[in-house]
Amino acid sequence: MTSSTASPDAAPASSATQPADGLGAGGVALLAAGITGNLVFGASTLALPALESGLALAPATGALVVALFSVGFAATLVLGGRLGDAHGRRRILRLAVAALIPASLLVALAPGAGVLLVGRALQGIASGLALPQVLSTIQHSTSGRARARWTGAYAAVIGGGTAVGQMGAGVLVTLDPWGIGWRLSFALVAAVALLVLATSSAIPETRGTVSGRLDPLGALLLGAAITMIVLPLGLFTTLPPVITALLVVGALVLLALFALWERHRTAQHALVPLPALRVRPLQIGLALTLVFFASYGGFAYYFATALQAGLGLGALTTAITLMTFNAGFVVASTLLPALLERFSARRVMLAGVTGQVLTLLAIATLIVVTGSQPPLVLLCVLLIILGLVQASMYGPLIGSVMGAVDRGLAGLASGLFSTMQQVGIAVGVPIFGLVLSALPALPAWAFAACVGVQIVLAGVFTVLVGRLAAAQRVG
Repeated sequence: MTSSTASPDAAPASSATQPADGLGAGGVALLAAGITGNLVFGASTLALPALESGLALAPATGALVVALFSVGFAATLVLGGRLGDAHGRRRILRLAVAALIPASLLVALAPGAGVLLVGRALQGIASGLALPQVLSTIQHSTSGRARARWTGAYAAVIGGGTAVGQMGAGVLVTLDPWGIGWRLSFALVAAVALLVLATSSAIPETRGTVSGRLDPLGALLLGAAITMIVLPLGLFTTLPPVITALLVVGALVLLALFALWERHRTAQHALVPLPALRVRPLQIGLALTLVFFASYGGFAYYFATALQAGLGLGALTTAITLMTFNAGFVVASTLLPALLERFSARRVMLAGVTGQVLTLLAIATLIVVTGSQPPLVLLCVLLIILGLVQASMYGPLIGSVMGAVDRGLAGLASGLFSTMQQVGIAVGVPIFGLVLSALPALPAWAFAACVGVQIVLAGVFTVLVGRLAAAQRVG
């Protein structure tokens, strides 16, 4: 294993044999495939209230609609990455996208809660198997400036996918044609997946150095452990705290058993080769990913909740407001490769986290001062800035994880990165949810308290960036 710098254009030691840009036209199809999971996520966040009303779901069932997608997604990311390493990343990507089509139609046509929940779990599994193939194919097929450009484009479409899903669902739910607006939101996901599948033959086939014989018991142990973390945290508003605590403790036990099992597997046959996890830059990069997405996921939750429940904005207005954040994120992601040629990844990330803190303080001040009538134009301007600075934290973070291992393990690195992303979101949402619920009669001050939690996480992020730079110098 080799360590590298945290910038997206950092290449592992074996990159000398790589083409500068082996993606070509297939890169566009690859990025389109990467958008599907975020499209599902974005659509569901805005369509959920209408879905609950349309099917007369209890609040606990509505929480399951979100949680089961997250569980299926998070539990299969590492497995998806390793399957791509072993059997070909384009092959696994096409199978996963093909599975997303009937899963999304199952949700769109669901007559009741049972079918809906099955469809949501299948959507999560399909999305989890597909996503790791995108970054690992970029890592395997490119180097140098070409890799930086494609990594920046990946970050842009990830943010854009969420925005498109939110906007599409917001429009359809608001217009509600024929009374099936939320159903059309998920039918739209199936249509996009069909288009991606039709163009996926242009994606180059790549694979890693791992054997085709993988580790079913390891996959089961890790998947069960992640499920026991993500599921209770996703249902934090409905599950008793004791049950949540027991499930999380059970997950830690399963993770210990998983580590013991993997110690006796060869690197060729292990789901997660333990020597790879001993690479210090990879460890710190994954910790940064956890902290970043705990903050990001918590913000997406408490901001949308505060705007709709606390300040009384509708779904479409909330979607438009959130889209300005995503617009800033997308623009900055496309500009990052040029920025990283002039400045180190450490400086870019530190500048980003400083800008994040200042912008969050400005947003919190605006909400507290104006109360239930914030000036939306000014709020949107601040959200654009927030998107810009958070993208400058996220882009170099991708490189710190993907550049920490050899390209033969690109699928593993991509799966680990995406898993920590989902676990971070799962941890962040209940933390910020508890803060919001502590001040139900004072939504503006509850919002400000959530910003305070984000600033604490920004401090942790800053410390870890310094440790990452030190680890890379040693490596």
